[in-house]
Amino acid sequence: MTISKKFNRLSKNAKSEISDQNNKSKKITATMSLIAANNRGDDNTRSTGNGLLEEGKVYKKYDKLLEAAKITRAEMLTANATRQQMYEYNKDNMQQHLTTDTTQLSPSVFSFATTSTKPTTIITATITATTTTTTTTTTTAIAATSAPATKIISDRKNTHSWRFDRVIDGISDVIKSGRDDENDDGLLRRLDDSKNRWQISNPPSPPYHYMTSKAFDDVSDRYFLSNAFPAKANANILPSTSVATILPTFVSVSTRLLPAIQSATNVSVPMQQQKQSLLSQSKSTSSELLLPPDDDSYSVSVSPSHLNTVSSSASSSSYYQHPLSSSSNSSAYLTTPSASASATASTSPSPSSLFCNCCNNFIARCCFGSPFVKAVNVRRCVLALFAITVMTIFYYTHYVDTGVFVGLIQRDTRPTPIVNCRMTSGKHARGISPAPDHRTEAGLRIDPKVLVFVETTYSQLGRNISELLVYNRIKYKIEVAGKSLPSLTNLDKGRYGVIVFENLDKYLHMDKWNRELLDKYCREYSVGVIGFVSPSEETLVAAQLRGFPVFVHTNLRLRDASLNPASPVLRLTRAGETAWGALPGDDWAVFQHNHSTYEPIEWAQRNSQDYPSDSGGQVHLPLTTVLQDHGQLDGIKRILFGSNLHFWLHRLLFLDALSYLSHGQLSLSLERMILVDIDDIFVGEKGTRLRPDDVRALIATQKIIASMVPGFRFNLGFSGKYHHHGTHEENLGDDFLLQNVHEFTWFSHMWKHQQPHLYDNITLLISEMQLNHAFAEDHNIPTTSGYSISPHHSGVYPAHEILYEAWQKVWNIKVTSTEEYPHLRPARLRRGFIHRNIMVLPRQTCGLFTHTMYIDRYPGGRDKLDESIQGGELFQTIVYNPINIFMTHMSNYGSDRLALYTFQSVIKFLQCWTNLKLASAPPIQLAEMYFRLHPEEVDPVWGNPCDDPRHRKIWSKSKNCDSLPKFLVIGPQKTGTTALYTFLSMHSSIASNVPSPDSFEEIQFFNGKNYYRGLDWYMDFFPMDTNASTIRYMFEKSATYFDGETVPKRAHALLPHAKIVTILISPAKRAYSWYQHQRAHSDAIANNYSFYQVITAADTAPKALRDLRNRCLNPGKYAQYLERWLSYYTAQQLHIIDGEQLRLNPVDVMNDLQRFLKIQPAFDYSNRLRYDIKKGFYCQIVNEKRNKCLGKSKGRQYPPMDERSAKLLQRYYLSHNTALVKLMKKLGARPIPQWLKDDLSTGT
Repeated sequence: MTISKKFNRLSKNAKSEISDQNNKSKKITATMSLIAANNRGDDNTRSTGNGLLEEGKVYKKYDKLLEAAKITRAEMLTANATRQQMYEYNKDNMQQHLTTDTTQLSPSVFSFATTSTKPTTIITATITATTTTTTTTTTTAIAATSAPATKIISDRKNTHSWRFDRVIDGISDVIKSGRDDENDDGLLRRLDDSKNRWQISNPPSPPYHYMTSKAFDDVSDRYFLSNAFPAKANANILPSTSVATILPTFVSVSTRLLPAIQSATNVSVPMQQQKQSLLSQSKSTSSELLLPPDDDSYSVSVSPSHLNTVSSSASSSSYYQHPLSSSSNSSAYLTTPSASASATASTSPSPSSLFCNCCNNFIARCCFGSPFVKAVNVRRCVLALFAITVMTIFYYTHYVDTGVFVGLIQRDTRPTPIVNCRMTSGKHARGISPAPDHRTEAGLRIDPKVLVFVETTYSQLGRNISELLVYNRIKYKIEVAGKSLPSLTNLDKGRYGVIVFENLDKYLHMDKWNRELLDKYCREYSVGVIGFVSPSEETLVAAQLRGFPVFVHTNLRLRDASLNPASPVLRLTRAGETAWGALPGDDWAVFQHNHSTYEPIEWAQRNSQDYPSDSGGQVHLPLTTVLQDHGQLDGIKRILFGSNLHFWLHRLLFLDALSYLSHGQLSLSLERMILVDIDDIFVGEKGTRLRPDDVRALIATQKIIASMVPGFRFNLGFSGKYHHHGTHEENLGDDFLLQNVHEFTWFSHMWKHQQPHLYDNITLLISEMQLNHAFAEDHNIPTTSGYSISPHHSGVYPAHEILYEAWQKVWNIKVTSTEEYPHLRPARLRRGFIHRNIMVLPRQTCGLFTHTMYIDRYPGGRDKLDESIQGGELFQTIVYNPINIFMTHMSNYGSDRLALYTFQSVIKFLQCWTNLKLASAPPIQLAEMYFRLHPEEVDPVWGNPCDDPRHRKIWSKSKNCDSLPKFLVIGPQKTGTTALYTFLSMHSSIASNVPSPDSFEEIQFFNGKNYYRGLDWYMDFFPMDTNASTIRYMFEKSATYFDGETVPKRAHALLPHAKIVTILISPAKRAYSWYQHQRAHSDAIANNYSFYQVITAADTAPKALRDLRNRCLNPGKYAQYLERWLSYYTAQQLHIIDGEQLRLNPVDVMNDLQRFLKIQPAFDYSNRLRYDIKKGFYCQIVNEKRNKCLGKSKGRQYPPMDERSAKLLQRYYLSHNTALVKLMKKLGARPIPQWLKDDLSTGT
């Protein structure tokens, strides 16, 4: 088959592909395939007339193909001439990088060397392009044969040029030598069997001739570049991110060219394989993309599968290569004549060159280079390009996003605060009135508590209301509407200050009896009502509220909310501004009224045509969305909301409504303290640290914020080890920061930013702290703040005891803060505590973390951050918390300086919409203020570190939660707990704590001073037996736990899954037994007073006597204390043992307990226990003749109780025993003990 026949066949195939393509980009590819088919011969075949069709005829065919495919010439230029456009784009920058001597190549560019064992035929051509109204193209081909390969080899030792394998240099010989009758398969086999690699430089291809002849001038080229890189179209040098920016463009072009190559050649050609092809760094530190100049003569050296090949007329064969210069893969190299330049020293390859050449080689190998591929594999190419895309993303994030390249990126996206407050500027600022005081005498008759009626316990609005109340530490009670009213009064005082209805309809349609009771309570105690109009599927138009002269319109979409500045309700909220934009939701209700008792609090504007007009066609504006009822009609004040709490302004109005309707009982303080910590000063990768300009901006913004927040100063935390670990400019930023030490307050991290929980040796921990202390003294950083933050909050909670000890020894720390107590989420439950005399404050987040450095990469974009600032999470955090310590990081103050933008904006927004008084103070003052406000938080509550993955990561690996007890024996005292402890210890799979030197077998951790010693102290009583073959079931017995007020809460926090075991006997018998126990231990009060005198002691009696009375009587109130335990643990976790049965029939009791605990294997107590006549109870069998019983203090025989005391106790415990019966029936798992039945029958 002749080459001309091959062209005809390929033309036919390409036309078929064009007609089948619907996508224009694919049509371009197919058209290029046909055009490329013309490039199949060499100069000899052209000159003899035995080659391809005449060029004039071919051009006509090109016109027809383009017209059939509906492809413009500009589109062909875009798809085919990317390389040439890049030459023009960078032409002025490249002249200095060229060399003239093939043996003295500049290391700033790529040199191309080839070796061969035989002479190589090099075909060159010169292109002369003239652009006029009638454009002609002349091509001259000059063949140079038998040119030894050594003539174009550069001196590798002198030029430091990069080495390559032997390149493809003789494919043309194979094609020309092919027989006319040889089919394509035979050609493929001969190509694959070839043991050599060749290089060929083809004459100028018709596509390039065609396009240049059609007057695509510099303007067109610039047009293409302007679309590709609009911001840099006229620049001489590409930006430093060119590698990451341009690579996807070439990958896209390559994707379109690969099918063209396959279609045009219909052969598989082995490609050259680069071993090393690296882009040397230029003298500048930038990563500029170096491209060839726009010269009148240049060449492109390609393999046969590359179509657009242009050869230089110069005699020199030096080559210039850039990894992105090929439009398809790394086998095509741009070549230029050498210009004179002296050789410079070779430098190490940059990451960009390594990456890009690796990508090009990868495409070449996948598409063409594999010896097992007989034809171009499009699927392989697609997979290769997909892999390249992934590699591009990795490269960009690893080297550019966080590396040194980030410093070279010029960003102009840095946000500036845009919050403008009309009421705090100019004449409006002078007209601001102070916030009203809602306190009245009526508030003295009600408790500061809210009663909330919800439709279900799972309703969304009900949860939102309860969460808002919890956040602001307001007491409340939830009731499901429709049931009977709870008790509303306590003696002569009202239990609730405000009644809230999640659904206003539940209030309006309440049954008559309950409605009259509720209205009477509201009038008598001056209690107000808050109601929310619930959305419904039915749209109401001017529907009247039942019993009120108010009309509502529902299911509306609204916008632009504003407040009534004359409303007496507004205290926390400030009127005068407008919340522009659409309001959340499309189910708003608006109110219309015609009575003076009603006054609008909030208005909004219509957002669509949803609002109905009256008969005259006039719409009443503004629309009332929150309405106040002054109570002139029935004496009850009400506030009605037309929507839920999704709108941030309604949350403020809800808090003001609580304050107003409760007569100030539920008012919140308007003072807010703000401290902003900047963690990790000096810590950070290169490119993420502060520069001198960033420090100047930090100081300038601090002054702006201080004008709005008196006393404000940024609080900087440092780790001295990483000082001067950035770029040169960043190191200058470190120095400038230390020159301005006095501008800020400072606190210490760890020297190397280590996590303290990783240290088990306090000496090492102290030495690390001392290094940071010495650094601070050397650089005049204050060391007396008494405040420190542990890296990642490690060791603060869960508490690492040696951290607290080391802090006090080195830094004299008095205050720290953490976001982890008791848990990070939800934020509304974060609390403070005091441990080892160090005050731990809750720390707040502001939505900025170490990785949030650029506004365009902020999760959710700038809108998300602005949403948090303008009424969202950050705004509400400050509103709800009187003391705010915010965590930020050094990286938030460089780059786009998001932290400066965030805090300046939110403070301005707070001034616009609230009457809060913002201020700042040092950490110690903040801590003292916090615990004055919340004294109930002084004592810590130790949680289980293994129940929170975040806590587990900052807890010592040497500690294990498996050693914690699985069940607790809680008492009460004198009920047989010691006997139970002894029986349990007989089981081989059950183990208790090691004895305490102070309280013997009882640790008494949860109810005494031992709790303040910390979790580590408690866990030391439960050592792990690493040699044990089976897992032991750990338990703790402390009889004082039963009636301890804080014990259930503390125990549940640490052991939420534990089982609870209690023993009950007659409460009267237990009280008498405790009295006798105290007498046996020579208690002075017990010896000086009779039992009857003790149990009848008045509240005016001496304290010691009252204490003994309480210890005798109080633990017998079984139902009261069991209810407290059941408020934390489920009924399935509670096991009640009849103390009389334990004494009389311990075997059955122990078997029942084993089943409850699900302990395997079960222990047979029938062969290990027997009754001891002398003791009067069961003892452990040692042998046939000997028993092991409890000590002398157990099982004593006391004189009987006097009858007067017995009758008094029966009457005293009657109500408590009755409550116990009800509770046990409710639990349903245990029969009523006989002693309980006897006490109730005797008492009546």
